[in-house]
Amino acid sequence: MIGGYHGSASPCSLQNMTMLHVSDILIERHDLGSFAELVDAVRTRAQGERFFRIDVKPPFADTPENWEDVLESAFTSASGR
Repeated sequence: MIGGYHGSASPCSLQNMTMLHVSDILIERHDLGSFAELVDAVRTRAQGERFFRIDVKPPFADTPENWEDVLESAFTSASGR
């Protein structure tokens, strides 16, 4: 038994599940100058990612009140989920 799992089917590996963090995008993309550009970056990075974590509030002046919903929607629509 490995990690509390036993059986004939292979378990989902955490290594196969990737997560995109807002903070990672902001750290990697210093060129982003607006919330709209962040939304585009989320859409681009969502491809190939399985999960999305909104771990920081974007620092842009044009960040809307519903920024979390907007980012989640951008991720979901681009990742095909």
